[in-house]
Amino acid sequence: MPDNTSTLASYAGQSSLSYYSGKFNSSLAYRRIEPNFKSFGTPYLLNDIEVITLNNSYSIAKGKLNITTNLSQQHNNLNKNLYSELRTQVGNININTILSQRLSLNVNYSGYNLKQKNGNPELPDSLRLNDTLLLKQQISQLNISPPTTL
Repeated sequence: MPDNTSTLASYAGQSSLSYYSGKFNSSLAYRRIEPNFKSFGTPYLLNDIEVITLNNSYSIAKGKLNITTNLSQQHNNLNKNLYSELRTQVGNININTILSQRLSLNVNYSGYNLKQKNGNPELPDSLRLNDTLLLKQQISQLNISPPTTL
């Protein structure tokens, strides 16, 4: 296909690698959607984003202790053309234990970190955002379910 001045090429892709065993499962996923990517089948699909995700689960003590972790990091401004870049990290850990035949306990922690920074380093200072306008947000949540009878 010949290139014209109006030709635009962009791509999107997603892949994952998983490992499964009796007591340990893990998966690593990667997704990248180029800026200006247009999906013919999904009009609401976000573009200009890169996401890396790691999921793990452990089962020990003959299945009486189960631990699940999820970590994810994403950012936009892949071509460094935007005025600002948004980075987010999301983490979760869940611990579920069976204390006895009739007693269990669940502990869950979730954390979310959002940070905005200046995007294109070649922008003049007049177009750069100052510290008071840049968004930073951190949210943490801890849930403990008291022992319950099964």
